[in-house]
Formats: sequence, C-alpha cells, structure tokens
Amino acid sequence: MSVGPSEITRVGQQRVALVSANLAKGKLDEAVAVANKVIDETQLPLSLSATVTGQSEDMQSSFRSLQFALALAVSWCIWLWRLSLSRCCTLCLFYSQCR
Repeated sequence: MSVGPSEITRVGQQRVALVSANLAKGKLDEAVAVANKVIDETQLPLSLSATVTGQSEDMQSSFRSLQFALALAVSWCIWLWRLSLSRCCTLCLFYSQCR
C-alpha cells in the first residue's frame, strides 16, 4: 500500500504542494517576512521552488496600484499648477477673458 496525496494539484501544468496557514494574531506583512525568511534559509533541491501567495499577493498588487494612483495624482497637480502659471491657456475657452 502506497502513501501519497489524495489529489494532485497543478498550476500551469506543474505539480504543486499547497501549504496554508491562518494568522491568529499579528500583521500580514510581518508573517510574510517570516515566511520568506524561512523559505530563503531552506535548502531546496534545484527542481523545487517555494513562493508565498494569497493575500500577500493581493496586498502587494493593491500597494502598487496605490503608488501608481498617487504618482498620477501628483503629476496631474503639477500639470495644473504649471498650467495656471501661464497667462493664457486652453482653459480660457471656459472663461470670458484671460487672467
């Protein structure tokens, strides 16, 4: 009698082993840092790799989107400021006369 998984999980035609955990207390970023440290310190065979996925990926994606939105808002504010420095601009079409 052989012992093995009851089902084989595949992602992109690659066999994967899923290890899941729930945080009882603490912050997600701290838990991810600890998990990544453990992964970095673990000697895996060359054919294996380990990654942290799930909510941490969602959090990183949200932060990237937030950074992009912030950069876009700052750029837009700078553009409006520079536009207001010019005496006559395209916005004059909406006013009766230039400032």
